[in-house]
Amino acid sequence: MPLVLALWWMTLLGAAITLQRAGRCLDTYQAIWGPDPSLPGNRRKPIGWGVSRWSGS
Repeated sequence: MPLVLALWWMTLLGAAITLQRAGRCLDTYQAIWGPDPSLPGNRRKPIGWGVSRWSGS
C-alpha cells in the first residue's frame, strides 16, 4: 500500500508540473473575477512561474 500511495502522489506531482509548464495555470484573480481589463487585479503582472492570463474583451 505505501508503494501505491507513493506512486499516486508522484503521478499527481508529475501532472501538476506538466500542466504548469504547458501554461495551463490560470491566474486565480482572473479565474474568480473574469478577464475584464478594467478590473484592478487584471492590470497587475501574474504572480508565479507559468501563470497565464486570458486577454480580456
